[in-house]
Amino acid sequence: MVSVHYDGSVTVATAVGGRPTRSEGYHPDNCIESPDVEAAVADLLSVVRATSLLRGIDEFDIRIGIEAELADPLVIGFVDFNRFVVDYSTPVARYTPVSATLRPGDDWNSFHGQSKDLALDCVNQGGLTTLRKFNP
Repeated sequence: MVSVHYDGSVTVATAVGGRPTRSEGYHPDNCIESPDVEAAVADLLSVVRATSLLRGIDEFDIRIGIEAELADPLVIGFVDFNRFVVDYSTPVARYTPVSATLRPGDDWNSFHGQSKDLALDCVNQGGLTTLRKFNP
């Protein structure tokens, strides 16, 4: 769900976790694949950029969190380019929301760099240091 509010704020809510595996079955509910986190960040920031350009807003304060009621700690699955989970992050007992101030009206390269840094901060809570969706 994507919403642009009357005051120019933007929210994105999406379900992650419990995704089907390549073989029969599903990943555990507490496993979120890193590209899904990156895609949620990209979705949010694309709407933020469009809103910024349309409404002339120079800066956005961004806050990204993952909320879940899980029996086991959250893990972020690191996937290869074929979407196979090849490693799991360190278990995260409580995901701390990531906050940043972005300038979405900056030139594309600058905004892309800001977006990439934010996505990396989001997956890094579990110790992952590589992104799959954000191209160099």
